[in-house]
Amino acid sequence: MKVSLVISTYNWKEALCLCLLSVTRQTVIPTEVIIADDGSRSDTKLLIEEFKNHFPCPIKHVWHEDNGWRKCIIMNKAFAVCEGDYIIEIDGDIIMHSHFIEDHVTEATPGCFLVGSRGKINEKLLKRLLQRQDYRLSIFTQGVCRKLNVLRLPWLTPLFFFTNRIRKREDVISHFGSRTF
Repeated sequence: MKVSLVISTYNWKEALCLCLLSVTRQTVIPTEVIIADDGSRSDTKLLIEEFKNHFPCPIKHVWHEDNGWRKCIIMNKAFAVCEGDYIIEIDGDIIMHSHFIEDHVTEATPGCFLVGSRGKINEKLLKRLLQRQDYRLSIFTQGVCRKLNVLRLPWLTPLFFFTNRIRKREDVISHFGSRTF
């Protein structure tokens, strides 16, 4: 299965850096990563170019001019360049569990949309992670909130079916605060 990972971003290159680092530590690497950039400054482009030099899969940077919040438009442009037959979409402030892509591939079902819930981190932990560019976390890490959403328990997955078309996964961590996409 060819997997396209689409990551939306806007002017928060530090969070995007952690997100891209979490891609490099996946047990299954996506076929490609598409950055859907809603008009970020040039420092975001420089970060992406730096990652391209040593990334385990191709990165495509889809950008348009900053004319206000137009995330839906840039996402559509990003989806248009996807070459995978399975698309995973995340925000640029997501730190993926190392089995995130693998779990998506395992749970992929035709006609089924897979959704997830986020764990969250507080401002103090966020600053530490951004400064160190290291995100190794567990449910015991000080500053991790909504800890049940951080647990990866694949044997419990069948209990989280909401309908035969929507599934819920609990395997991403995000800071959701003053910065939005």
